[in-house]
Amino acid sequence: MFYGYTTLPTATGRLAWEFAARGGLLGAVSEPSASPGGFAGARVAMLVRLGEMSEPWQADSPFVARYFIVADAGVNGLARSASSPEAEFSSRLLFRILLSSALLP
Repeated sequence: MFYGYTTLPTATGRLAWEFAARGGLLGAVSEPSASPGGFAGARVAMLVRLGEMSEPWQADSPFVARYFIVADAGVNGLARSASSPEAEFSSRLLFRILLSSALLP
């Protein structure tokens, strides 16, 4: 399972947020002796819009690309019946391109 929520910057803003949670079951196919377990995780990301911003009264272009720097942090956990719980902390810095069109609904 994966569930998330994303905000996009407003016409006059540069900052947006993403929140995501995931969970599921995990088992090793190649190692029958390994016990199956469950995993869960969460991630929070901050998106910063780059480039020029149009004025709110300007018409949208037919096709537009918006560029973002994304800084995120996350935590994941794995719990199996035969071993102690394991945790992983991660952080990333990403470059994201959002393509959109005013021609599509």
